[in-house]
Amino acid sequence: MKAHILSLFCLSLLMSFPVFAHAGHDHSSIFANIIHLLWLAPIFVTLAIIYTKFLTKNYQMKPQKKQLKEE
Repeated sequence: MKAHILSLFCLSLLMSFPVFAHAGHDHSSIFANIIHLLWLAPIFVTLAIIYTKFLTKNYQMKPQKKQLKEE
């Protein structure tokens, strides 16, 4: 249940509302995509950290390091 609420909250943050735009908000610039990606990058990193903590807490799953086999 909590995962559904968290996912709906995260999706609502990604929605675009006209109220958030300002006079200098130009989507026709060649740098518009990279600027938006740089603004969203911390959100994706935070979600990845929360997701891994959720897995380790609820399912006792720990990330495993791949071991190289020496022949």
